[in-house]
Amino acid sequence: RCWSQGSRAHAQGSCRPCHYWHTASSCRSGADCNFCHLPHARRTDAKSKRDTSRKLAAEIPDEFVDKSLELLTSRSPILEAALQ
Repeated sequence: RCWSQGSRAHAQGSCRPCHYWHTASSCRSGADCNFCHLPHARRTDAKSKRDTSRKLAAEIPDEFVDKSLELLTSRSPILEAALQ
């Protein structure tokens, strides 16, 4: 039995989850949905990763950043041009 068209690739791990299937209104496409209606492991939110990276970057002292950029740009003309 196939839950939805998108569920066919679930066993191979190449499906994409339907964001509407588990809501109160459910998925309007039903069995014709191109997304998977089977349960998936929750992924780490990309926004939370960006926020964590920003917090860590804010804690790096400016003089360390300046020295690092100086070292990197002295070894890479392409990076130096990109940062200017």
